[in-house]
Amino acid sequence: MMENLSLSEIKKNAYNSINQDGLAEIALGFMLLWLSVFLYLHVFKGEDVVVFLILPAILIGPFLQKMRKKFTYPRVGYANLVTPRRTKLVMFVLIIALALGIFAAVNYVKIDFHADIFYFAPLVIGLFLASAQAYRYKRYQTKRYFIYFLAGLISTITVYFFPMRGLLRVMIIFSSLGIFLIPIGLITFNKFNRNFPLQKDNSKKDEQ
Repeated sequence: MMENLSLSEIKKNAYNSINQDGLAEIALGFMLLWLSVFLYLHVFKGEDVVVFLILPAILIGPFLQKMRKKFTYPRVGYANLVTPRRTKLVMFVLIIALALGIFAAVNYVKIDFHADIFYFAPLVIGLFLASAQAYRYKRYQTKRYFIYFLAGLISTITVYFFPMRGLLRVMIIFSSLGIFLIPIGLITFNKFNRNFPLQKDNSKKDEQ
């Protein structure tokens, strides 16, 4: 008898199947490190590197897609549905608009990044990142998301009590989570490739 699966259960299984490759952790880890370097150079060193803030938002999607087409989809048998051109265009416009908005705000709006309003920024940002992982764990029931939630929560609470300025603590949270996620992603990716080796195509050998 075939087991009846709901659409939500099918989506959950597909999501878990794709994301067991660890590539999302690697990409997110590099993006967090990128943001921490940007904060350090722009806010604390006064370097004009805002243009480089746009690159991660543009490159992270194509990077994941290319890597998964090469390593993930052939191993899990996932059929990647074609995204409509209109959807791609809307996403591209939104990303560019967001990046340009950040660029304009940083360059043309005078913001005192050391003001008291940013005192709670590390707590808010850290709890937001931890909550995102808690949501993923609740929805997809994958244990490593719960580990990410605990890591984000612990690092946020710990760094929050550091005797430092607000955005400097944000930079430490980003860099610590990035350093935490990248090795885990690499280990997960290596384990995924070993557990799901590519099947050799023996069709040509059979024809000979």
